[in-house]
Amino acid sequence: ASFWVGLEYARAHLLTGFPWCLLGYTQFKNLHLIQIADLCGVYGLSFLIVIVNILIYHIFFRHHKRGLGLHKWEFLFTVLMAGLTLTYGHFRLTQEQTDKGPPLHVNSVIIQGNIDQSVKWAPAHQARTMMTYQRLTRSAYGFKPGLIVWPETSLPFFFQDNKEYAPKVYSIAMKSGALIVFGSPAYKIIDGNPKYYNRAYLVTPNDQPPQYYDKVHLLPFGEYVPLKNLLFFVSRLVPAAGDFDAGGRITPLRQGKLSMGILICYEAIFPEIARAHALEGANILINITNDAWFGMTSAPYQHLYMAAFRTVENRIPMIRAANTGLSAFIGVHGNIIDQSDPFTNEVLKATLDISKSPFTFYTRFGDVFAFVAIVMSLIGIASCLFTRRKVKK
Repeated sequence: ASFWVGLEYARAHLLTGFPWCLLGYTQFKNLHLIQIADLCGVYGLSFLIVIVNILIYHIFFRHHKRGLGLHKWEFLFTVLMAGLTLTYGHFRLTQEQTDKGPPLHVNSVIIQGNIDQSVKWAPAHQARTMMTYQRLTRSAYGFKPGLIVWPETSLPFFFQDNKEYAPKVYSIAMKSGALIVFGSPAYKIIDGNPKYYNRAYLVTPNDQPPQYYDKVHLLPFGEYVPLKNLLFFVSRLVPAAGDFDAGGRITPLRQGKLSMGILICYEAIFPEIARAHALEGANILINITNDAWFGMTSAPYQHLYMAAFRTVENRIPMIRAANTGLSAFIGVHGNIIDQSDPFTNEVLKATLDISKSPFTFYTRFGDVFAFVAIVMSLIGIASCLFTRRKVKK
């Protein structure tokens, strides 16, 4: 089980990392089990699943079919771990968080524009895209929102110097009286050369200069080509491979009592990014994404349920705005408060409690459980090699 955790951790970090569909994520609907993520992250769930399956193997294949003895300590250890996990989960789900800060609620709105990927980046379609977001957002004015979230690259143009549509966004913010978070590509000129970024903007209703967050963990071969000088041929084979640069420091966007930790696209599957936002004082996580690429597959569902683990690990609620779905409000227990359907125009509304809780064990110490598991697996491997060498002698 420790070795399995080590392999998952390696997959999540080596060669830029891709921790998609780790074993622990299979339990996303079992709220009692996943509460231990605020102690040991998703890797703790993976460990538990492996030891339970090892016990099942020992019972049905070794003991019943081969007549081999069942070690009592293995049975007791597994049952104890499962029992403690469920007990802790029940405690967390029923516990009144009296250690929270002063009550703080915000009326929040998600706009799911459902812009078809085939026309999303066409300049001729920009006016229709803008009209879609204007129309859907206006329909939520009666809710008196304090925060409105549009998806990743919902504005498929350079918002920073756009004279035609950017004023419309400021107008929506002023008329609604709400903060608006949305995605748009951006650029900077550095030493005479342009550098491009996948950016999230925060626009306020009081005409302040917009704040922004640039995506720090880019998708290899999607947003950039790693080792570009060596893999120069990739851009010819994959025309869609982008040429974005990574952002710098992970910092929440702050306005008033809101401190928003932004996760752009698949940054939501990297626990360390959400944790970094939490350590910087974020009291709400905002995941903006465009999952239109996945089509009608299970991938958008997987992406949503993996993102939900970030709320449990840090006990911070999440707003998830996806271009074609699945958009959702997610509570601090990983519970889906409300969720959109895929490939539909939707407006989701919820009043979220964003009162700041104390840092969780996971927020403070990160993947210490995974590190311990890796050390234990290395000790186990070394012990086996030493024993085998001793037997040969």
